[in-house]
Order: sequence, then structure tokens, then C-alpha cells
Amino acid sequence: MKDRNLVSFDSRGHLTQIDYAKRYVSLSNTLLGMNTSNGSVILLNNSSSKLGNFIDSNIYIINKFICISGTGMFADLKVIIKRARKDAMTFYYNFGEKISTHYLIKKLSFFIQEYTQQSGVRPFGTSILIIGCDENGPCLYRINPGGTYSKNYLCGFGENSIECLQFLEKRWNKNFNTKDSIDLGIRCLKEISDIKTTSENIQIAFLSRNNEIKIFGKKRIQNSIEAIFSPERIFERFLSNYILDFLRS
Repeated sequence: MKDRNLVSFDSRGHLTQIDYAKRYVSLSNTLLGMNTSNGSVILLNNSSSKLGNFIDSNIYIINKFICISGTGMFADLKVIIKRARKDAMTFYYNFGEKISTHYLIKKLSFFIQEYTQQSGVRPFGTSILIIGCDENGPCLYRINPGGTYSKNYLCGFGENSIECLQFLEKRWNKNFNTKDSIDLGIRCLKEISDIKTTSENIQIAFLSRNNEIKIFGKKRIQNSIEAIFSPERIFERFLSNYILDFLRS
């Protein structure tokens, strides 16, 4: 009965509710993030069977330079998004400039971590990815249900995320441009996910060259899918893989 408490530790010193939250996230929609020297990309397999047709988007713009997406419990994600926008507006009101990505990450991680140590509340059942820009250029961060955060080049949450990351690690390059990252992400979701990949269940956001957040429309996503899986592109990838295998042998 102890693990039914909102905040409880097991014999190993772990918060059991955080373990439950991570398990729920692992069964939710697939969320992928990639960061290169040319830009950052977020791709979400937002299948209607997981969140319902009433949800139009699961990617949220905080300001022109910061974007957040998450997977897990949708209601919990909305609370985090509301807090992020409040922190960004408060910072701009007090200091007259945009909040930095790293500072917003720290604020959100503290906020999420507070829900693991207070009575009467439970940890958030969602994991989030944030893309933005810092002094070194485009950046990608992740925050777990426990409030821990890290900066990554490749990251994934949700169903089949382990298989997706293995797929990306074999093919991804840090010198990719934004288009290459998006094409690779769509291929990954298409080949790994059990759900048909269409513009209806894929959402894409990226950091453009002028360091502004852009979100793909459905028509642009569908055009990208058709181009990636055209017979010419499929043959080109087959020939490239064949040559690489021959050189390795």
C-alpha cells in the first residue's frame, strides 16, 4: 500500500511515483529530438489513438526562439506549458529582454522537481523536449518526470523510443542541415512505428537559420513524406547502403 501514496520511497531510495510516470511516458506517443550545428528539430508521432482527435497540436511555442513538446499525460503537459509561458513573460516584463533557453530550463526543472517532494501532489507524468538557441547556437534539452535535465544531440521519449534512437545513431551526423534531420526523423517514425505515417499524425518543429521557431503545416509534412518515400529516393538509399556494405566487407 505504500506505493499508493503520492510521494513515497522504496527500499532503494527511489520515488515509486516517478518510476510509474516514466513507465507511462514509455507507452505514450513517440517524441524525437535532434540537434546539429545548423539547427534543432522536434518530431512527434501524435497518433489519434493516443491523445484523441480533439488535440490539434502537441508542440507549443513559448517565444520566437523557444519551443516545447512533450509526451505522456496531456493535462500535465499543459500545466508545464502554462508555467513556461508565465516565466518567459515575467522575465521579459522585469528585464525587457527574452529569457534564455538555459535559464528557462532551470526554472522548469525546479518547478517539476518540487512536485516530487511536496505532500498532496504527485510527480508530472510527462517528459518534455525543448529546442532553442544559446551562446553556442541551436540547442536541445530534455527534462524527465523527476525534474532532471540534460543537453543532448539526440533524444527520444515514448513508445519505441529505444529502437528509434538506435536507428538514428546509425545514420545521424552532427553536420546535418535541418532538412536532412527532418527527413531522417520521418524515415525513423515510418520504419519503426507501427502506426501509418501521414501528415495527420506527425508534427514537426524546427529552429530556422535566423534562430526562429517554425512549425510545419500538414501540407508541407505530406509533401516531405511523399518525397522521402518516392521510388527514386528509395533506390538511392538502397544503392548507398549496398556500396557501404561492399566497402566494409
